[in-house]
Parts: sequence; structure tokens; C-alpha cells
Amino acid sequence: MVENSEDTLEQRKLIQIAGTMSDTLAPEVLFEILKVSTSEDMLKMAVVTLSEGSKSSVIEMAANKYADSKDPVERDYLLDVIVKSNDPSIVSSLSDIASANLYETPISQAAINTMAIIGSQESTLNLLNRINSTTSADNIKIITKSISKIHTADALPVLLATISDSTSDISKSIAIVKALGNYPAKDVSKTLEQLCNQPNLNSSLKYEIDKTYEKITK
Repeated sequence: MVENSEDTLEQRKLIQIAGTMSDTLAPEVLFEILKVSTSEDMLKMAVVTLSEGSKSSVIEMAANKYADSKDPVERDYLLDVIVKSNDPSIVSSLSDIASANLYETPISQAAINTMAIIGSQESTLNLLNRINSTTSADNIKIITKSISKIHTADALPVLLATISDSTSDISKSIAIVKALGNYPAKDVSKTLEQLCNQPNLNSSLKYEIDKTYEKITK
């Protein structure tokens, strides 16, 4: 077990040692630090080291340890490991975590938010498809809130294609329109104009289109 230490130099040495260990052993040492250390600096360094690895195995270990832990402080740091990981290769693991837990739980929301932060085509499609896989208004609210924060170049073609295909799913369309507000006008204004000119457009969707258009053109 890793012993607590208030000596910054010793803390850094411990993190460095963990970083040179085998892929199998290093995460275990770092997760043990999250479990037993009382030093905020040491805890933060362990989170950074784990999240920079951004491997599916690390994300899955973080989720399992979160489920087993009763310590709210440790749980918060375990969530940090997930949220601060941003490698597209972990999307499948994040998807499994989100699906294995109730959406309103912190662990599921961390996975959903991280997929939005990653903003790959895979993670964007994953989030969009989740809207169609639930009838819960609370779940839809959680998912659409994450979608509205997407801002990466990789995600833009997926967002544009999805909303161009259909605006019948109002919750999904509103979330996409909000996300389009995170992009330059030159990339999304034409799509917004076309949407606004659709006949019988839902009033809530039209309101969001107008608001987004104003945001990107002012």
C-alpha cells in the first residue's frame, strides 16, 4: 500500500516511479494513491498521470473502483480521471459505463460528458443515438445538455448530416442547433438558414435556431 506523505519531492518521485512501471502495474499504484493519500498535490498528480494514459483499461478500472468505493473524496478523484481523459480510443469504454449505470448517476454523467468533450464522430453518434434509446425526459435532458457542448471539427459533419436528414426529433434537433452555436458562422449559417425556412417548423426549434444564428453572427 502507498503510504501518505506530505513531502512534495517524495510525492513527485512516487508518481514518476509509477509512470515507468509496466502498463499493468502502474495504474494500480496510482489508483492506490487516490485511495490512501491525503495530499491534494499528490492526488492531482495521480489523476493527471492516469488520465493522460487515456486507455480503455484505465477508464474501466476507474469505473470499477468508483463502484466499490464508499469514500466521497476518492470517488470525486476517480470521476476526474474519467472526465479528464480525452482519447477517442476510450469511447467504447465510456459508452459501456454510461449504459451500465442510471443516467442521473455521477459516473454515467461523467462518461456522457467525456464523450461530448472528445467530440469524435463515434462519440457524437453515440450520444445522438442515445436520445432515441430512452423515453425518460430526465435522461434526454442529460444527453442533450452534453450534445449542446460539442465543438470539435470532427463532430461537425455528423451534426450537420443528422439535422439535415430530419428535424422531427425536436429534442435532438434543439441539442444539435445549440451545438452549432459553438462553430464559426461560415461553417453553419447556411444550414441554420435552411432549417429556419422549413415549413411548419416547430416553434421551440425555431426559437433556438434564431438564438444560435444571432450568437454566431453578432
